[in-house]
Amino acid sequence: MSRGEGRCPLGLLLACIALPSCSDHTDPGGNGSVGLRVVAFPALTDTITATPVQGLVVEVRDENGRLTSGNVVRFAALPVPELPHFISMLVGSVAGNFFDAQTADTSDGQGRAIARVRFGAIAGPGAIEISVPEFGLADTVDFTITPGRPNSVRALPED
Repeated sequence: MSRGEGRCPLGLLLACIALPSCSDHTDPGGNGSVGLRVVAFPALTDTITATPVQGLVVEVRDENGRLTSGNVVRFAALPVPELPHFISMLVGSVAGNFFDAQTADTSDGQGRAIARVRFGAIAGPGAIEISVPEFGLADTVDFTITPGRPNSVRALPED
């Protein structure tokens, strides 16, 4: 799937929150489709460097539509569109305290994998790509990073 497909446009943000998933590439009825589905979203809009409590949780299904365990799920922060040398978001393992440009988890007995997210330091759009290489699946979740409050004002040179 290309980067532009399966995304939650800002205009549909409320619909994304109301539905269990914006990007459901799976058939829970099990008609033979491999799938990747976001089942829990962190906040999709927050200030720079915010760390939501809710992680990004995805579900993986095999070609028979059954939940699968033991599949590597990769979470990768995508670059800031206007500044390709900067990443828009950070991701981390639920077992660690660090955030980086990418992390991976293995789907558990319920077919789920999770990553912690942290909003980037540049206000604007953000995105995290989720992929399951074994099945050739990929999808993107969009975020909006808003400026934080100023914590001080300083004029230079001093008077």
